[in-house]
Amino acid sequence: MFIVAFMWIAVTRGSTGAPAIIIALQTLPMVLFGPFVGVMIDYFPKRRLMIASDLIRAFILFLVLIADLNGFLAIWHLYILAFVLGMFELIYRPLVRILIPTLVSTDFLASANSLFLGTQQLTSIFGAIAGGVIVGTIGPQVVLGLDAATFLFAAGMIFFVEFNPSLRKSQSEKIKGISGVLKDVISGIRYVTTRRDILTLLLTITGLNLAVSPVNALLPAYATKVLEGGSYLLGMFYGAEGLGMLLGNILISKLASRISLPMSIGFGLGVMATGVMGLAFSQISFLSLGFYFLAGLGVPLVFTTTFTHLQKTVSLEFQGRVFALQQSTATLAVPIASFLTAAMVNIFSIQHLFIMSGLALLIITILAVSNVRACQN
Repeated sequence: MFIVAFMWIAVTRGSTGAPAIIIALQTLPMVLFGPFVGVMIDYFPKRRLMIASDLIRAFILFLVLIADLNGFLAIWHLYILAFVLGMFELIYRPLVRILIPTLVSTDFLASANSLFLGTQQLTSIFGAIAGGVIVGTIGPQVVLGLDAATFLFAAGMIFFVEFNPSLRKSQSEKIKGISGVLKDVISGIRYVTTRRDILTLLLTITGLNLAVSPVNALLPAYATKVLEGGSYLLGMFYGAEGLGMLLGNILISKLASRISLPMSIGFGLGVMATGVMGLAFSQISFLSLGFYFLAGLGVPLVFTTTFTHLQKTVSLEFQGRVFALQQSTATLAVPIASFLTAAMVNIFSIQHLFIMSGLALLIITILAVSNVRACQN
């Protein structure tokens, strides 16, 4: 709901390009501070970090709501808000991934990750619809208040979760000034580079984001110009992708114990490549929706199994740095690919760029499967 309200305020009170600036500012903290935030996550009490992150975001959103109700909210406030929320998202997301393995046994870890990501997809689909209705009938201020309230609710829920004692303890005495933090950042990077399996998975996700970002960036133009549809068709594309991801999470939940890591990643990337290539050659809306559904179906087969492997094999001492570094490298690929797409769309057609993305996914599939298998051998 918040994304709809946030972008609506940005467009109506700012400019057409305001949402793009907001997206860039939201991702900037992940690119700039990922390794350093990872050190903080590894050394400070994770339960307190999660609760504090929720409480601070609730307070900030209440301030934004008050400013808006009194007519003080300006577009530059939204830019600051985007950056701050992106910073706390960088802190919060790795903490959730660290938390899940402490609540379920290893046998059920893949199912728990699938359930978590599947729930996110459901809330994204229905939340966006509800946000559009509320913003259109009542106004975005209601959504701002609701979002602030949900952060308070989440903080309360985390308070009652029974954490592993190791997640409640602080190890901050091990950090000795800036030099100590830099040393720990370097040790985290070294840990990743000396573990071939982790490095392969991080590079695979980064390459995946590089390959699919042009498709995400050009989807509105594809729906309106290539297929000659409107906003309704574009919304159906996002819905098809969400349904595909939801089904993919269900499949992983059911097949996790019977499918190997290389097979899951290879099948997921292959399905995504098929979907993207299908978009390039399809001229029929119904078929294109089916191909985009396939692209969404492959995402959880790669991401869920990757996160599960990292949760199982990375020691708790390094999990914050590993997951934060994964976020940073994967996020960095998005603006790079977007800028390249903006330059190349003047040279190549949308269909040609989709073909390039599909071929890139096929190459990543071959490299990822061969390297993961080599790591397991």
